[in-house]
Amino acid sequence: MKKTLFINLGVAGLTVLLVFVLQRNGWIRIGILAGNPVTVEAKAVAPGNIDESSLAALKPSQTLVTKLEMIADSDLRSQAIDAALTGMSDADRRALLAELTGNNSAAAEDLRETLIRRWADSNPAAAAAWIAQLPAAQYRAALKQVAIAWADSDLAGASAWLSTLPAGPSRQAATIDVAYEAASSDPVAALKLASSLPTSSERDELLTFALSQWAAGDATKAANWAQQVPNAKLREELLAAVSVAMASQNAASAAALAGTALPTGPTQDRVAVSIVQRWAQTSPQAAANWLSQFPEAPVRYAAVQNLMTIWTPKNPAAASDWLNSLPAGKTRTLGTIAYTNALASLNSTYDESVQ
Repeated sequence: MKKTLFINLGVAGLTVLLVFVLQRNGWIRIGILAGNPVTVEAKAVAPGNIDESSLAALKPSQTLVTKLEMIADSDLRSQAIDAALTGMSDADRRALLAELTGNNSAAAEDLRETLIRRWADSNPAAAAAWIAQLPAAQYRAALKQVAIAWADSDLAGASAWLSTLPAGPSRQAATIDVAYEAASSDPVAALKLASSLPTSSERDELLTFALSQWAAGDATKAANWAQQVPNAKLREELLAAVSVAMASQNAASAAALAGTALPTGPTQDRVAVSIVQRWAQTSPQAAANWLSQFPEAPVRYAAVQNLMTIWTPKNPAAASDWLNSLPAGKTRTLGTIAYTNALASLNSTYDESVQ
């Protein structure tokens, strides 16, 4: 038996029609008729009969939140929220946001964050001003949505806004959000924002990410910037990130940078393996020649196994010839094992393709 319930939700003059179909197996089909029809199916958290008289006494936001709470899957809940808010004006969003004040359920949080993000997409300054009155527990999540949306549409404006926030953890967190959003399009600006933050692991991770983005487009300038960092440990990590990012474009230069700018040790070893992985994609013979210069050590063993895994499917004969040119020892033994495994996998794939 199926029961169909029609609920009329009015929010500041906006009518959204939700159709719920409850089935005995506990699945809910939600058709949200606002603009283009959308259908979302989700397993109910607590399937059963719905008390229509209780729903009638709820505010529109409470009714919507009640229904959203029945969708256990977060992705499906997000789809339902997006569909429900399609075509909603800023005024309607503000009215719905006001009704959500004080509601800290997971569904209300998802709805509030989506509302704020959409408002910030169209009017970030207004959204930023409004969220200032939120309780501390809700403010941080709202601040993140405003920061990301503002940085995406107007980085200069977002950066100026950051300077108006009170100094403290919230401002630092918003700066990190803006900088991460900026890193792909303007890594130099992201680095400038990151450099304004106090020392922390979060700041250093941001610096590494932004510098990697810069290195993908201009590795020389990125490396020069990293060389100027006074802290030796941070400088090493940043140069390692530049070397790895550079390897996809110019592996030979990346190898030279890693060999000269990085001190001998675990970081250099890790970077060397990463460079071989990337170099082998375009020029495995050149990667092999570089690898031949390594001393017998764990980094060489790891690198040769990665090299064989990538090189063998591309050119089994060339990979075999290089292995046979190596002197007897652990590098050759481990390389041969990796070569054999890669060849077996290649043959298995071929057999499956011809069946």
